[in-house]
Amino acid sequence: MKIYRRKRNDILILQPEGEISLDTISNFLIYVKNLIQNSSSKIVLNLSKVDYISSLGIRSLIEISHLIHSLNGGFALCELNPHVKKVFETVSFERVAVICKSEDEAVLVLMGASAIESQNCIQ
Repeated sequence: MKIYRRKRNDILILQPEGEISLDTISNFLIYVKNLIQNSSSKIVLNLSKVDYISSLGIRSLIEISHLIHSLNGGFALCELNPHVKKVFETVSFERVAVICKSEDEAVLVLMGASAIESQNCIQ
């Protein structure tokens, strides 16, 4: 799995490519936790290039969300493809993190705008 990384203001944008599954989750989790602890507690996870996420992948994102919130940070997901979006809707992931249609909207939410202000985010 490749993970593209960039920053917008103080917000770290991560864009994994491929699957978030048993084969990739360990390295993914170590990488993201290291970034959170050493560089940013505001993270947007752009899932536009993720075509599959396993239940273990969902669990790891919950773990990441809890870590970020324990540091008073922010966590948002964006640009989910239809299959991945359906998985997140099934498990009501919006109770864990904000889910936005676009990366720009996710960044705005983490910069302080309310998700309610954006019609394309659910919280």
